Amino acid sequence: MPSPYGGVTWSNFYAYDAVTGVTPAYGIPMVSSPFVIYNGWGGPASITNAAPFDLVSGELAAVFYDNQNLEVKGYCGAKLIYDRNFTLSAILPTAVQFDCYGATAVSFVSSGGTLYRSGGGEQFAMDDLVLIPHPTPCVRPQLRNPTRRGGAMQFVWDAQAGQTYQVQYITDPSQTNWTNLGPRLTTGNYTLSLLDSCTNQQRFYRVLALP
Repeated sequence: MPSPYGGVTWSNFYAYDAVTGVTPAYGIPMVSSPFVIYNGWGGPASITNAAPFDLVSGELAAVFYDNQNLEVKGYCGAKLIYDRNFTLSAILPTAVQFDCYGATAVSFVSSGGTLYRSGGGEQFAMDDLVLIPHPTPCVRPQLRNPTRRGGAMQFVWDAQAGQTYQVQYITDPSQTNWTNLGPRLTTGNYTLSLLDSCTNQQRFYRVLALP
């Protein structure tokens, strides 16, 4: 795997020709023939960059172990901002929606599962990866004071025309997996708003500026 590639640095990721290679199973998640990428020797792998990037989605599959766990962690500098686990099949591809935004490093650690085919270890394969580097910083949304309106929380923030935003929430400040609140919003004006009929005792919110 050439590095840098796509504007980011890849560590322990390799390209595999799933059409002519000796293990066709690497091609389970293949969308664009003939290459996929995989983690060398089944070990930890990572994507890093000095500027933030978004890891959005991809097609993934385990190669040798069915129901293999893949833990994906995102960091902004030294701060852990994202931590999710995905279960990968060694039979069918899995369309994974990562939704990891604003990371400078993402690590991938595969483990576990049940041996399905011999010949290797805890390798997983990926294709059609949607990864968006930020060549320039997005304009940060300026959130105004939230207000209660008819039993719901109303958010209004100053926005950049043409910029897309996503509101997210957690119920505990120690959590790292934020939940999307409503769809992505794009404005042609300079303000955006959103209502949330909160059903939890407490929620913490953030607004992300997306590329």
